Amino acid sequence: MVLKIDADIVRKAYAPEGEILFDPYTYEFHRKSEAGLPEFLLAFPSVPTADAQRAYINALNNRRLREHFSRLSDSECWTEFWNFYENDSCLPCFEDFEQNYQLEKIKIWCEEHQIAYYINIR
Repeated sequence: MVLKIDADIVRKAYAPEGEILFDPYTYEFHRKSEAGLPEFLLAFPSVPTADAQRAYINALNNRRLREHFSRLSDSECWTEFWNFYENDSCLPCFEDFEQNYQLEKIKIWCEEHQIAYYINIR
């Protein structure tokens, strides 16, 4: 079997840590809240938006911004990030960055768990 990583799979990374489970035998996804799940399911990676926001800030290579955002809680980061992002029209697209960031985390997870995959995102 091969996991097709598409936009729907990438969206699963928005779920809280441990909420989405993956069956490495059937390649099916489950929610942790489902009854009667086997114990061998793997937790699918969770990539919170705050993590992507911090990675985006770090990618800008601005020491002052990086230091500022490193001191913020996740909720403070969320607010500060959108204020910063929306007031600077010259910044690269965050949504593209976030999707690529999530995709990289999923690819690493697949490789760590020896899950065959291909990418089909348009």
